[in-house]
Amino acid sequence: MRPIPKPADNWIKRSSKRAMLLEDDPEMFQVVVTTLREIMERTLEPAVVWKRQNSTRQKEYIRQAIQSLPYFKRFEDGWPIELYAKQRLAKDEYFERRAREKVTTHVAPSELRTLSPQRKNDSIRPQFDVGTPSECVLQNGPPTTASTAVSDQEYIRTFLHEIDSTMEYLASRFIDAGLDDSARLQRVAGWPEAEQESFFRDDLKLSIYECRQLCRGFVQMKNIWKMRSLQKAMKLLNNPRRYKDCMNHLRIILRHLMVPGVKWSEQHPARKQRYISDAIRTYPFFTRYVDAWPVQFYGSRWTSSKVFKQNKRIAARAEVARNDQREKANIPSEPRHTRSPTQVSNTTANVPAAEVVSPGPHERGYATKASRPQASESAASARALPSAAAAPTSGEDEVQTFLKSIDRAFDRLATRFMNAGINSDARLRNMAHWPEAEQMSMLKNGLKLNTYECRQVCLGFARLANTN
Repeated sequence: MRPIPKPADNWIKRSSKRAMLLEDDPEMFQVVVTTLREIMERTLEPAVVWKRQNSTRQKEYIRQAIQSLPYFKRFEDGWPIELYAKQRLAKDEYFERRAREKVTTHVAPSELRTLSPQRKNDSIRPQFDVGTPSECVLQNGPPTTASTAVSDQEYIRTFLHEIDSTMEYLASRFIDAGLDDSARLQRVAGWPEAEQESFFRDDLKLSIYECRQLCRGFVQMKNIWKMRSLQKAMKLLNNPRRYKDCMNHLRIILRHLMVPGVKWSEQHPARKQRYISDAIRTYPFFTRYVDAWPVQFYGSRWTSSKVFKQNKRIAARAEVARNDQREKANIPSEPRHTRSPTQVSNTTANVPAAEVVSPGPHERGYATKASRPQASESAASARALPSAAAAPTSGEDEVQTFLKSIDRAFDRLATRFMNAGINSDARLRNMAHWPEAEQMSMLKNGLKLNTYECRQVCLGFARLANTN
């Protein structure tokens, strides 16, 4: 088949959608555009027009685009791919230039009334101080005005508050490092965990606790961003009802076909193939996507969430069982005494009536000893929590109180906790809800505790989590 030749320039300048012959298929065009943008980010220099790009980068971009989208093999040299890149880079370069700091000429109101309409417009219009390339080096993106900086800082502060309410003060460090919008945060979220921790520790100068908590928060936020990007890639942002119907139908198929508690990669291929075919049969527009990738993506996310919830339930049941065993080991056996009726009456007569407390309807067994004043005082002192003591005056006092509640000799570890960023009761309670494996890793690798100390501190975290 003869490839489609490149038409005249004045015809193709109107629309890249028309050049790709996708005017009647907007959903396919959206998929193509999304794929081309991802390839451009990997191969081409951002905000640099096509004619200034390196020829090697241009060839690599066209090669990867044709390899990912075989649809463009019908065009001569894949010319719509080059056309889209030219138009997109020209827009990016234009907006990059306009995003630089604006300089407005101030004119007094008395002078403004005496100017002609043309001069008045020229005086009011903002002037862009482009300058030379050496004067306009962008450190971490285009410069912003004061109002934009404030909004960025508020956005980062909200993002940090969702991860940990004690880390809002780090917003200025994120702004200085160039992480001032959701797109840049998403790029960092896609890094390996080791690179994230290295970046937070070396560049942002964060403590060990803050690095660990940020990595945990990025994992959760990445899942939310992925679902939003799926709806955007399917071009259903303006049609949430259809998107919701699609996801509900996919969820029903997954419940009938997939094995619960098994990841997507470990499911039987026949089950996955039947799931994809049933989804395409109900919603044929999924065939417009390469390998029906939205169907597979949602199946992967759904099975992963089920595995996570199942593991969380298993861990919770195991924790309850461990707590029951610890409580049984700490409760002493109740002494049994044989008394005559006269002894019981004499004991009751010697105690004032105001101090005799009858057991409540929910108290039975060992708890009924609270009806006697001596037992009530001992039980109250045994149940007293570390926080019920004298209120700590600082974060270091709170950390020392927690460590002393585990072992009196552990107050020497308070300095290590403070240096690692675990410097308040709020952060102790946040860490108490981490999985036990992450707690052990943090204590052993970050705080350099030995195995016995790690084990005892983890038990203290378990008790602290149950007091919330």
